[in-house]
Amino acid sequence: MNKSAGFSGQPIIKQLLKLLPCNIVSRIVKANDSDRYYKRFKTYDYLVTML
Repeated sequence: MNKSAGFSGQPIIKQLLKLLPCNIVSRIVKANDSDRYYKRFKTYDYLVTML
C-alpha cells in the first residue's frame, strides 16, 4: 500500500468539535455556572480534553 506523506482532510477531533459550536457550549456553561470555581481547565477545555 502507498502511504501518503501529506494529510488530507480534517482530524476526527476537529470534526467532532464542529458539531458542538463554541457559542452553544458557552451558553450552557453560563446557564449552569460551571466555570464558577475552575482552577485549571475551563469547561470547554475540559470537553476537548475528554473528547
